[in-house]
Amino acid sequence: GDVYKRQECDPVAANKYFKISDYTCVTKSICELTSQAIADDTYNTCTLCAGDCEECQTTTTTCTKCKNSKYLNTTLNKCLTTCVPNGYDDPSMTGLVGRECTACKNYCATCASEVECLSCIANFVYIPITKRCDSSCPSGQYAHGGICYSCMSFCSYCTEAATCITCDSGYYKANNQCYSGSCPIGYFDIGAQNCGKCDDSCYTCQDNALKCTACATNYSYIYENRCVSQCPTGTMAVGKVCTDCNTLCLSCSGDPDSCTGCYSDDYLYGKTCLRSCPASTA
Repeated sequence: GDVYKRQECDPVAANKYFKISDYTCVTKSICELTSQAIADDTYNTCTLCAGDCEECQTTTTTCTKCKNSKYLNTTLNKCLTTCVPNGYDDPSMTGLVGRECTACKNYCATCASEVECLSCIANFVYIPITKRCDSSCPSGQYAHGGICYSCMSFCSYCTEAATCITCDSGYYKANNQCYSGSCPIGYFDIGAQNCGKCDDSCYTCQDNALKCTACATNYSYIYENRCVSQCPTGTMAVGKVCTDCNTLCLSCSGDPDSCTGCYSDDYLYGKTCLRSCPASTA
Protein backbone atom coordinates (compact mmCIF):
# COMPACT_ATOMS: atom_id res chain seq x y z
CA GLY A 1 0.00 0.00 0.00
CA ASP A 2 0.93 3.67 0.26
CA VAL A 3 3.03 2.97 3.32
CA TYR A 4 5.71 1.55 1.00
CA LYS A 5 5.74 4.57 -1.30
CA ARG A 6 8.74 6.19 0.31
CA GLN A 7 9.57 9.81 -0.50
CA GLU A 8 13.21 9.53 0.54
CA CYS A 9 15.81 6.95 1.43
CA ASP A 10 18.47 6.67 4.13
CA PRO A 11 21.12 9.18 2.91
CA VAL A 12 24.01 7.13 4.32
CA ALA A 13 22.87 3.75 3.06
CA ALA A 14 24.18 2.23 -0.14
CA ASN A 15 20.66 2.13 -1.52
CA LYS A 16 20.08 5.82 -0.84
CA TYR A 17 18.67 6.69 -4.29
CA PHE A 18 14.90 7.05 -4.39
CA LYS A 19 13.52 5.48 -7.53
CA ILE A 20 10.51 7.60 -8.44
CA SER A 21 9.11 5.09 -10.95
CA ASP A 22 8.34 2.42 -8.33
CA TYR A 23 8.99 4.20 -5.01
CA THR A 24 11.93 2.00 -3.98
CA CYS A 25 15.43 2.74 -2.71
CA VAL A 26 18.20 1.42 -4.89
CA THR A 27 21.96 1.61 -5.24
CA LYS A 28 23.70 3.74 -7.87
CA SER A 29 24.64 0.68 -9.94
CA ILE A 30 21.07 -0.64 -9.90
CA CYS A 31 19.71 2.81 -10.78
CA GLU A 32 21.95 3.17 -13.78
CA LEU A 33 22.05 -0.51 -14.75
CA THR A 34 19.96 -0.11 -17.92
CA SER A 35 21.18 3.46 -18.67
CA GLN A 36 17.55 4.58 -18.56
CA ALA A 37 17.96 6.58 -15.35
CA ILE A 38 20.52 8.78 -13.59
CA ALA A 39 21.52 8.63 -9.89
CA ASP A 40 21.46 12.22 -8.62
CA ASP A 41 23.85 12.68 -5.64
CA THR A 42 22.45 16.12 -4.84
CA TYR A 43 18.89 14.97 -4.19
CA ASN A 44 19.52 11.23 -3.76
CA THR A 45 17.05 10.38 -6.49
CA CYS A 46 17.04 7.85 -9.31
CA THR A 47 15.40 9.77 -12.17
CA LEU A 48 14.41 8.39 -15.55
CA CYS A 49 15.95 9.91 -18.68
CA ALA A 50 13.98 12.95 -19.80
CA GLY A 51 11.71 13.51 -22.79
CA ASP A 52 12.50 11.37 -25.82
CA CYS A 53 15.69 9.94 -24.28
CA GLU A 54 15.49 6.17 -24.04
CA GLU A 55 18.95 6.06 -22.45
CA CYS A 56 21.14 8.83 -21.01
CA GLN A 57 24.36 9.48 -19.13
CA THR A 58 25.64 12.10 -16.68
CA THR A 59 22.32 14.00 -16.75
CA THR A 60 18.78 13.00 -17.64
CA THR A 61 18.87 15.22 -20.73
CA THR A 62 22.23 13.95 -22.07
CA CYS A 63 20.77 11.35 -24.40
CA THR A 64 22.64 8.31 -25.72
CA LYS A 65 19.60 6.58 -27.26
CA CYS A 66 16.24 7.90 -28.40
CA LYS A 67 12.67 6.63 -28.50
CA ASN A 68 9.38 7.79 -30.08
CA SER A 69 10.95 7.67 -33.59
CA LYS A 70 13.35 10.48 -32.73
CA TYR A 71 16.94 10.67 -34.04
CA LEU A 72 19.98 10.90 -31.78
CA ASN A 73 22.41 13.66 -32.61
CA THR A 74 25.60 12.18 -31.14
CA THR A 75 27.36 15.56 -31.13
CA LEU A 76 24.65 17.35 -29.18
CA ASN A 77 23.40 14.24 -27.32
CA LYS A 78 19.88 15.38 -28.14
CA CYS A 79 16.86 13.58 -29.59
CA LEU A 80 15.59 15.37 -32.69
CA THR A 81 12.60 15.06 -35.00
CA THR A 82 14.98 15.47 -37.96
CA CYS A 83 18.75 15.50 -38.26
CA VAL A 84 18.80 18.09 -41.05
CA PRO A 85 20.83 20.22 -41.52
CA ASN A 86 23.69 19.02 -39.28
CA GLY A 87 23.25 15.45 -40.49
CA TYR A 88 20.60 13.45 -42.30
CA ASP A 89 17.87 10.96 -41.44
CA ASP A 90 18.96 7.50 -42.53
CA PRO A 91 15.89 6.00 -44.26
CA SER A 92 17.03 2.50 -43.24
CA MET A 93 16.35 3.36 -39.58
CA THR A 94 12.62 2.72 -39.14
CA GLY A 95 12.19 1.54 -35.54
CA LEU A 96 10.62 3.56 -32.73
CA VAL A 97 13.81 3.26 -30.67
CA GLY A 98 17.49 3.58 -31.56
CA ARG A 99 17.44 5.89 -34.56
CA GLU A 100 20.61 7.96 -35.01
CA CYS A 101 21.58 10.89 -37.19
CA THR A 102 24.09 10.10 -39.92
CA ALA A 103 26.88 12.64 -40.29
CA CYS A 104 27.08 14.64 -43.50
CA LYS A 105 29.56 13.26 -46.03
CA ASN A 106 31.34 14.31 -49.21
CA TYR A 107 32.67 17.61 -47.76
CA CYS A 108 29.17 18.79 -46.73
CA ALA A 109 28.98 21.01 -43.63
CA THR A 110 25.17 20.68 -43.64
CA CYS A 111 23.09 18.29 -45.71
CA ALA A 112 19.60 16.98 -46.45
CA SER A 113 20.71 13.45 -47.38
CA GLU A 114 23.81 11.42 -48.12
CA VAL A 115 24.00 12.91 -51.63
CA GLU A 116 22.43 16.35 -51.10
CA CYS A 117 24.59 19.04 -49.50
CA LEU A 118 23.20 22.33 -48.19
CA SER A 119 26.57 23.95 -47.46
CA CYS A 120 30.24 22.93 -47.54
CA ILE A 121 33.19 22.67 -45.19
CA ALA A 122 36.04 25.21 -45.41
CA ASN A 123 37.94 25.43 -48.70
CA PHE A 124 35.16 23.72 -50.66
CA VAL A 125 32.51 25.31 -52.86
CA TYR A 126 28.82 24.45 -53.16
CA ILE A 127 27.52 23.51 -56.62
CA PRO A 128 23.74 24.16 -56.63
CA ILE A 129 23.09 22.24 -59.88
CA THR A 130 24.34 18.96 -58.41
CA LYS A 131 23.90 19.90 -54.71
CA ARG A 132 27.44 18.68 -54.11
CA CYS A 133 30.64 20.17 -52.68
CA ASP A 134 33.97 20.21 -54.50
CA SER A 135 37.37 21.90 -54.30
CA SER A 136 36.52 24.06 -57.33
CA CYS A 137 33.62 24.95 -59.59
CA PRO A 138 33.06 22.91 -62.78
CA SER A 139 33.74 24.31 -66.24
CA GLY A 140 31.41 27.17 -67.09
CA GLN A 141 30.96 28.28 -63.47
CA TYR A 142 32.73 30.62 -61.05
CA ALA A 143 32.85 30.83 -57.24
CA HIS A 144 31.47 33.70 -55.21
CA GLY A 145 30.96 33.49 -51.46
CA GLY A 146 31.61 29.74 -51.47
CA ILE A 147 28.86 29.06 -54.05
CA CYS A 148 29.23 28.27 -57.77
CA TYR A 149 27.34 30.39 -60.28
CA SER A 150 27.01 29.94 -64.05
CA CYS A 151 29.23 31.96 -66.38
CA MET A 152 27.58 33.75 -69.29
CA SER A 153 26.46 31.69 -72.28
CA PHE A 154 29.24 29.95 -74.27
CA CYS A 155 31.92 30.83 -71.65
CA SER A 156 33.93 27.87 -70.36
CA TYR A 157 35.92 29.81 -67.75
CA CYS A 158 35.12 33.10 -66.05
CA THR A 159 36.07 34.95 -62.87
CA GLU A 160 32.68 36.62 -62.42
CA ALA A 161 29.38 36.75 -64.27
CA ALA A 162 30.42 39.51 -66.69
CA THR A 163 34.09 38.59 -67.15
CA CYS A 164 34.78 35.64 -69.44
CA ILE A 165 38.39 34.44 -69.66
CA THR A 166 37.95 31.53 -72.11
CA CYS A 167 35.08 30.86 -74.51
CA ASP A 168 33.70 27.51 -75.67
CA SER A 169 35.14 26.01 -78.86
CA GLY A 170 33.88 27.90 -81.89
CA TYR A 171 33.32 31.13 -79.94
CA TYR A 172 35.52 34.22 -79.88
CA LYS A 173 36.18 36.43 -76.86
CA ALA A 174 35.80 40.19 -77.26
CA ASN A 175 35.31 42.67 -74.43
CA ASN A 176 34.94 39.73 -71.98
CA GLN A 177 32.00 38.33 -73.97
CA CYS A 178 31.73 35.30 -76.29
CA TYR A 179 30.65 35.53 -79.95
CA SER A 180 29.82 32.71 -82.33
CA GLY A 181 32.04 31.98 -85.33
CA SER A 182 34.08 35.19 -85.56
CA CYS A 183 34.97 38.46 -83.87
CA PRO A 184 32.18 41.05 -83.69
CA ILE A 185 32.21 44.36 -85.58
CA GLY A 186 34.92 46.65 -84.21
CA TYR A 187 37.29 43.77 -83.34
CA PHE A 188 39.85 41.66 -85.20
CA ASP A 189 41.08 38.08 -84.77
CA ILE A 190 44.35 37.88 -82.82
CA GLY A 191 44.34 34.07 -82.60
CA ALA A 192 43.38 31.45 -80.02
CA GLN A 193 39.71 32.54 -80.26
CA ASN A 194 40.57 36.00 -78.92
CA CYS A 195 39.71 39.35 -80.48
CA GLY A 196 41.53 42.68 -80.31
CA LYS A 197 39.73 46.02 -80.43
CA CYS A 198 40.02 48.12 -83.59
CA ASP A 199 41.14 51.73 -83.37
CA ASP A 200 38.26 54.10 -82.59
CA SER A 201 38.44 55.49 -86.15
CA CYS A 202 37.75 52.03 -87.63
CA TYR A 203 34.29 50.52 -87.99
CA THR A 204 36.01 47.26 -88.95
CA CYS A 205 39.70 46.31 -89.16
CA GLN A 206 41.92 43.39 -90.10
CA ASP A 207 45.21 41.95 -88.79
CA ASN A 208 45.82 44.84 -86.37
CA ALA A 209 43.96 47.67 -84.67
CA LEU A 210 45.09 50.32 -87.16
CA LYS A 211 44.42 48.45 -90.41
CA CYS A 212 40.91 49.73 -91.06
CA THR A 213 38.65 48.06 -93.62
CA ALA A 214 35.70 50.41 -92.97
CA CYS A 215 35.48 53.66 -91.05
CA ALA A 216 33.53 54.79 -88.03
CA THR A 217 31.16 57.76 -88.03
CA ASN A 218 32.95 61.09 -88.68
CA TYR A 219 35.72 59.25 -90.54
CA SER A 220 34.82 59.18 -94.24
CA TYR A 221 37.91 57.86 -96.04
CA ILE A 222 40.63 55.22 -95.75
CA TYR A 223 44.19 56.34 -96.37
CA GLU A 224 47.09 53.90 -95.94
CA ASN A 225 44.79 51.61 -93.90
CA ARG A 226 43.88 54.47 -91.55
CA CYS A 227 40.55 56.26 -91.42
CA VAL A 228 40.57 60.04 -91.94
CA SER A 229 37.89 62.70 -92.07
CA GLN A 230 39.24 64.02 -95.39
CA CYS A 231 41.89 62.92 -97.84
CA PRO A 232 45.28 64.55 -97.20
CA THR A 233 47.13 66.81 -99.63
CA GLY A 234 48.51 64.88 -102.61
CA THR A 235 45.62 62.42 -102.64
CA MET A 236 42.10 62.27 -104.01
CA ALA A 237 38.99 60.36 -102.99
CA VAL A 238 38.08 57.35 -105.08
CA GLY A 239 34.94 56.11 -103.44
CA LYS A 240 35.84 55.75 -99.76
CA VAL A 241 39.59 55.38 -100.37
CA CYS A 242 42.22 58.16 -100.66
CA THR A 243 44.41 57.50 -103.72
CA ASP A 244 47.78 59.18 -104.28
CA CYS A 245 47.92 61.80 -107.05
CA ASN A 246 50.63 61.69 -109.71
CA THR A 247 53.94 62.42 -107.99
CA LEU A 248 54.12 65.84 -109.71
CA CYS A 249 50.66 66.91 -108.52
CA LEU A 250 50.13 68.73 -105.25
CA SER A 251 46.42 68.03 -105.69
CA CYS A 252 44.32 66.26 -108.29
CA SER A 253 40.72 65.54 -109.21
CA GLY A 254 38.90 63.00 -111.37
CA ASP A 255 41.94 60.78 -111.77
CA PRO A 256 45.45 60.76 -110.25
CA ASP A 257 47.02 62.34 -113.36
CA SER A 258 44.60 65.30 -113.52
CA CYS A 259 46.46 67.88 -111.44
CA THR A 260 44.58 70.79 -109.90
CA GLY A 261 47.61 72.20 -108.08
CA CYS A 262 51.39 71.95 -108.25
CA TYR A 263 54.33 72.21 -105.87
CA SER A 264 55.90 75.67 -105.42
CA ASP A 265 58.63 75.24 -108.07
CA ASP A 266 56.28 73.84 -110.73
CA TYR A 267 53.66 75.31 -113.02
CA LEU A 268 50.18 74.03 -113.80
CA TYR A 269 49.68 73.65 -117.53
CA GLY A 270 46.22 72.27 -118.30
CA LYS A 271 46.03 69.29 -115.93
CA THR A 272 49.77 68.73 -115.78
CA CYS A 273 52.50 70.15 -113.58
CA LEU A 274 55.68 71.26 -115.40
CA ARG A 275 59.08 72.46 -114.29
CA SER A 276 58.71 75.43 -116.64
CA CYS A 277 56.03 76.83 -118.85
CA PRO A 278 56.11 75.86 -122.57
CA ALA A 279 57.77 78.40 -124.93
CA SER A 280 54.45 79.34 -126.50
CA THR A 281 53.05 80.46 -123.10
CA ALA A 282 53.92 83.43 -121.00
